[in-house]
Amino acid sequence: MDLIRILEIDQLGEFLRGHVTRVSYAMATSLVVVVSGPVNALLSRIVARWNFLVRTVFYVLLFAAGYPFFAFWSERILRQFLSDQKPVPLVVLTLLAFVGFGVWVGQRKPFK
Repeated sequence: MDLIRILEIDQLGEFLRGHVTRVSYAMATSLVVVVSGPVNALLSRIVARWNFLVRTVFYVLLFAAGYPFFAFWSERILRQFLSDQKPVPLVVLTLLAFVGFGVWVGQRKPFK
């Protein structure tokens, strides 16, 4: 417990508690960005043989409604989950989530 007091993690957790909405929004949008690459690759294989106009409408709906709906839905779940956490686990979960997103994106192949 002394390490928690020395690093003032509990105060950082209380600060984060006041910004849970913004943190959950940042996590949700990061999740959408990270997941969009593999999802787009999978869907491009599925719709490759479709008519050009149908494919275009499909992608417009995906980008205009699908990803925003996923971001909205995941943000609500993350906000509820993070609001229920105590200060120290809130800090740890937030740090682990963003480091995890960074590692996940870092393991992707770079753009050509």
